[in-house]
Amino acid sequence: MRRCGKRYTAPEDAWRSKAGQRPDAEVTDCRAGCGGFHVVKPPMPPRARRRPRVAVQQVSVRRARENRVRKAMIAILYPERPRCVRPGCPRMADDIHEPLTRARGGSITDEGNQKPLCRPCHDEITFKPESELGWAYDIGLLIHSWDAPRGAA
Repeated sequence: MRRCGKRYTAPEDAWRSKAGQRPDAEVTDCRAGCGGFHVVKPPMPPRARRRPRVAVQQVSVRRARENRVRKAMIAILYPERPRCVRPGCPRMADDIHEPLTRARGGSITDEGNQKPLCRPCHDEITFKPESELGWAYDIGLLIHSWDAPRGAA
């Protein structure tokens, strides 16, 4: 014998239930033979057909081309893993840092705008407030837009 879900002993109890409050609900005798009453919900109408989802392009075509050029340039500039260029840092470089950032008019494909840094040094330069980074400007790991060469900014 089929097992029922929640059953109600009287039709009034079924109508007072949360499911029974729906405007399209029906209360019926149990068809499985439990002797109670059940709330029957009509099937939901089929959903309207939607267009298939298209993946959002991660970067523009131009930026993707710049990234390919940069990756090839870095492979030529640094065929082996270099050391971090920050004075006093003994670690190997993990990231290539641009002293003149794109926001300040720098290019990620300019060979002169690439400095190898280890991850802790790169994170320090990237995420610390600018007021605490005087040392990075002094040694050339960050460049102000007004200090950039004429063609770069």
